[in-house]
Amino acid sequence: MTMTIQKPSFDEKKATGLATYLLQLAGGTMNKMKLIKLMYLVDRASLCEMGQFVTNDDLYSLSFGPFLSHTADLINEQTEKPTLWSQYITPPSKYNVSLIKKNNAKVQNCLSDYELELAQKIYQQYGKMDKWALVDLLHKILPEWEDPGKGNRKPIDIQKILASCGKTPGEQKEIFVYLAEQAQVERFFQ
Repeated sequence: MTMTIQKPSFDEKKATGLATYLLQLAGGTMNKMKLIKLMYLVDRASLCEMGQFVTNDDLYSLSFGPFLSHTADLINEQTEKPTLWSQYITPPSKYNVSLIKKNNAKVQNCLSDYELELAQKIYQQYGKMDKWALVDLLHKILPEWEDPGKGNRKPIDIQKILASCGKTPGEQKEIFVYLAEQAQVERFFQ
């Protein structure tokens, strides 16, 4: 059973910073599905190592693997108002997105050194893979991914991620409490 957790809201600035950094590592252009997969892996690794997400995006399983919901909306321009994302990253063209600006330091400065190093590590490990090879690999190595069937999506169970990272039930509870506290602080300052 998937447990609903409280966590801070999606952070468009960090998602944009992370995406521009990964695109920069790739030479400026990348398949949009591959970008989402790499961003998912960064968020997942941060959760496992630090007990928090980079983007705070909503995680889902789709037939093609793990998926970041808000990030996909930004990529596909399914938002009602202008976005920070659209100032830095092009709409998809032949399933690829590209950097708009050469200098992305302004949006990347919201990422910590740890987050940048983690993104670089994930890119070094998976960034050279073809999108379909990456999809196939993630289906095999990510125990939290469950095929919801073509055209459907299913929330990813955060507990499964944490358990697969070796977190004990007590450590998982501490992480859930921390995320809920961060969400509460965020709501207080809104």
